[in-house]
Amino acid sequence: MATARVNLYFVVRWGQFNSGSAHMRSIDLSRIVAPHLGPTLRAKVIVMPGAHYPKLQRIWARSRPRGGLYFMTKSALKMDAEASAELKARSLGLCFDYVDHDLGTVDARAADVHVCSSYAQQEAIIALQQDGAFPQGPTQVILHNADSALYGLGFDKARASSAVYCGSAALTSIPARLGDEVEMLDAKDRTAMNAVRGRLAEFALHYCIRKTQEASMVIKPFTKGITAAMCHANVVVSRDVPDAVRLLGEDYPFMAADNSDGEVKDAFAHAKAAFGGPDWRRGLDAMAGLRAAVSGVALAGQLRAMAELRGVG
Repeated sequence: MATARVNLYFVVRWGQFNSGSAHMRSIDLSRIVAPHLGPTLRAKVIVMPGAHYPKLQRIWARSRPRGGLYFMTKSALKMDAEASAELKARSLGLCFDYVDHDLGTVDARAADVHVCSSYAQQEAIIALQQDGAFPQGPTQVILHNADSALYGLGFDKARASSAVYCGSAALTSIPARLGDEVEMLDAKDRTAMNAVRGRLAEFALHYCIRKTQEASMVIKPFTKGITAAMCHANVVVSRDVPDAVRLLGEDYPFMAADNSDGEVKDAFAHAKAAFGGPDWRRGLDAMAGLRAAVSGVALAGQLRAMAELRGVG
C-alpha cells in the first residue's frame, strides 16, 4: 500500500502576498519545488490571520487538520501563544523561515526546525544556540529561491556587457563614476518586480553591492546573486556579502575585497574588460553552479531533509 503524502503548508499572513519575501518563500517556492518533492510531500500555500487578530489566529489554528508540516514564512512568524501551541499540537512540526529577521529579536521558541535561507544564517544560529542566546533545535538550510518566473527561461543568449542593479535603491551604494554604467531597476516589492522582470534579459552583469550596515543579527540571503544566476549573468559582489564566497568560490573573478568605492570600481572594471573572455566564462561557470544549488531539484531535496528532521520521509 502506498504511503499517503504529507502536506507541506507554506503559510503566509493575510495581506502579505505582494511582499517580495512572503511571495517568494510561499507561492514561488512551492511552484518551484512541487514537481520534485517525490511521493513524500505535497506543497500547499495557505493564509493565516495576522498578529493583530489573536482570536482569529486561535480559531484558525483550531480549524487546521491534524498532521502536516508548516513552513512559516517571515510574514507568519508572529503568532498568539495559544494559537501557536494549538497549531504545534495539531501538526508534525513548525518550521520557521527567518529570511532577514533580526535573530536577536525574533521569537523562535515555537520552532521545531530553524530554517536558514543562507549558510551564513545557519552558522549564526548555531553560534547563538551554543551561547544560550537562541532556542535550541535543529537547523536546515533551504537556500533562498529566485522569482519562479525566472526558472527555465532562456537567458543564455549573447548580450552586451550592460549592467543592472535590480532591487531597492536604498539598499545599495554605487560609486559616482559608475552611476551612468549601472541601470537601476526598481524591484522593491512584487508589483515593481513584475513591471521590470521582462527587462532582465538585457543585462549580462548584475551589480550586487550592499550598503554597509550597522552590526546586527540581520543576515540577508544572497538573493540578488541568485537572481543573476537564474538570468545566466555574472555579478559584481563583495566578499563580505553573506554566502557570496561560499556559493561562488574563493576565486570568483569579479568579487571585490569589500564594498569600498575603490574595490568596487576595480571589480566592475575587471568585469567590463573581461566580457566574453576566459575570466568571463569562468564567472559564468560559477554562476551555473549557483543556479544548480537553487534549482527545483536542489530546493526540494533541502525541503525533504527538513521534513526528515520531523520524522517524515
